[in-house]
Amino acid sequence: MIKDPETLKKAINVLLEHKKEADDFTRSLFKFVNVRERELTIENLQKILLLDIQSRGRGLLSPDECTDIIKKFNSRMDIEEINRKQGKEKFDYIYRQLIRIDQIGPKIAAVFMKNMAYYLKICPELVNFLYMPVDRHIRKIFIDKLKVIDEKDVPQPSEPFNTKKNKRFQEDLSAIHQPRIEFDLFWFAGSIFCNKRIACHLCWIREFCKEPYIENKNLNFQP
Repeated sequence: MIKDPETLKKAINVLLEHKKEADDFTRSLFKFVNVRERELTIENLQKILLLDIQSRGRGLLSPDECTDIIKKFNSRMDIEEINRKQGKEKFDYIYRQLIRIDQIGPKIAAVFMKNMAYYLKICPELVNFLYMPVDRHIRKIFIDKLKVIDEKDVPQPSEPFNTKKNKRFQEDLSAIHQPRIEFDLFWFAGSIFCNKRIACHLCWIREFCKEPYIENKNLNFQP
């Protein structure tokens, strides 16, 4: 249950004004690893997944572990099968294959789907089925910073999408704004500005924050 929908709507509108900055910053990561937009190939999907597991694992996975994940990914992901499926059936197929791989849970699978369909326009028709990957940054902004949702109503990062709590959460967010992927901007704000509270003065939504302002003008941000 969203307890302060007006503040949430205002914060979303402000974040949307900075959408291009956030998107350009994220897309630059995929240019770095040479992923081609709109091309559904196993090579492109491998590069997306490798970037996701390395960044989400904060470098904790060894090269051998990464290689093992990619091998399992190759054995499960069938490009011809993806092409044969349509709409949510296609989304469900890719998502299910991902979470059956050790070291890949709902969060990394969701990030992979977002990066593939939203940023790189690979199977762009899947954007309508994307869910916001909930992580600690998003939870912190919703619960502690903006105080728009009670902690009991926000799913845990490892919680599957098909739980009753997660479905209700996504439905509540969808009632506030569409498409749901726009809520990923909260992750960007939490990760870039709010992490360890060192960039309050740069944060795009600090006017809505309920926590004390911290000034650190030595920091700059250029996406």
